[in-house]
Amino acid sequence: MTLEADLKALATDAGMWDGISATLGTAKGAVPALALGTPELSWAAEVTGLTTTYSDFLVLVETRIGQGETETATLGEGLLRVKAAYEDTDTSARGEFDGLWEPVSG
Repeated sequence: MTLEADLKALATDAGMWDGISATLGTAKGAVPALALGTPELSWAAEVTGLTTTYSDFLVLVETRIGQGETETATLGEGLLRVKAAYEDTDTSARGEFDGLWEPVSG
């Protein structure tokens, strides 16, 4: 695989992680719509504490999805930093070696 292909693969993978992060962000935004109270669950749910448990569960789900959103965004950013580091190193190396060897013309 060439450096150019590797750099393209890094950019593609970073885009994939960014897409996953965006999808998780959308899912996180949908969690509040899942809230249920006594009218939806029944009076027994209130008496037994199910409404509170369910509400706490939704907070946990929203938190975990948010953590996934953050981590996948971090992965995408990390891959782009690696790509930039490779590009900088390649450019620097080309500058160092440029002109060190010239072919002898016949």
